[in-house]
Amino acid sequence: MLQPIIRGIKALMQMQDLHNLGIWWNGTARAPLRRLWPFTMFVALIIGLATGLAVGVPSQMVGYYILKEMLNGLIAGFFAPLFLWLGRKLYRRGRGAKPESQPVANLLYSISGALAGLLTLPTQWVLPPVIPLGAWLVFYPISTAALFPIVAAMADYVELQKQENRQTKELFGKYVSESVARHIMEEHEHLTLTGERRHCTVLFSDIRGFTRMVKELGPEEVVQTLNQYFTTMIDIIFKFDGTVNKFIGDAIVVLYGAPVALGDEAARAVRTAREMHGALGKMNAARVSAGKPAIRIGIGIDTGEVVVGNIGSARRLEYTAIGEPVNNATYLGTIAPPDTVYISENVCRELTADVPVTPWQRVQLKGGTGEVMVYTLSDSSGDE
Repeated sequence: MLQPIIRGIKALMQMQDLHNLGIWWNGTARAPLRRLWPFTMFVALIIGLATGLAVGVPSQMVGYYILKEMLNGLIAGFFAPLFLWLGRKLYRRGRGAKPESQPVANLLYSISGALAGLLTLPTQWVLPPVIPLGAWLVFYPISTAALFPIVAAMADYVELQKQENRQTKELFGKYVSESVARHIMEEHEHLTLTGERRHCTVLFSDIRGFTRMVKELGPEEVVQTLNQYFTTMIDIIFKFDGTVNKFIGDAIVVLYGAPVALGDEAARAVRTAREMHGALGKMNAARVSAGKPAIRIGIGIDTGEVVVGNIGSARRLEYTAIGEPVNNATYLGTIAPPDTVYISENVCRELTADVPVTPWQRVQLKGGTGEVMVYTLSDSSGDE
């Protein structure tokens, strides 16, 4: 419970985080009761303790006043969020909408704090003060009216962070597996998406005879077929923590090692390819029995240094990879026969497990990058 409270307090203390607290006066984040209560109760206890120590009573009465002021704080900390909840409901009933204007939201905070402060006044008679009441009768309502917007702003800040984290995780979830998304969120301070060199493994898969399939099938059937195919393939890619870099028509480009390196990129790419072919075999059995054409794919895999980052313009950005491994994997995937996986000698060198491969031939790569030995992944259609 203390971690979000500490983050909220740091947001007030650290100048570099103050811009995030703009929600206090012009934002729309609204912390729910479950977020507000930990903040209000914790801050109220601390302030009650400080007040009990600062009132200047005789030493034998200090313990009494500490308990008294902490009780006042607990009362205010508990009821202020409740009054806020009631105020929001009344505002919504009268206006038919949430109080999106931040001045109105802060006014509700202050009114709720003042009402909660008024509830502490009966304790002055239940636990009589030793010092004259005087200004103490207005101290509690005014202080809680002033403090509650600040405490609520800290809770709003933490709630906004939670919302942004959820949105970011949902966004990453469209490209990477849940485990990679979680790793990105945990290590976000050390990650850069602006442009960097990385050692990555690239997998390229392409449907064979897709142009003919489009001509034979109607547009609705083509879309349905692709959706079924992509759903199955992406589930497998995410299973092995690959990053879906892009779709090129019916082709899929997958990265292993960006934006997060896990250390066994080549092995995970090979395992992905084998399972893709295995799943496709089961899918085709059902398609053929339904009188539909089978889907056949070729896959190419290469590994090496690439440049990854956000590329494009301010209006349209894409996280992508550029380099020889991308071109090589694309070329190998394009020439690979149906149900075949071509892997480069670079990939073979990085495979630590006993992966069955068969030398195919030396291939002259495009772009004048020289010849490489290409291997065929044996039993590429089998499950692992």
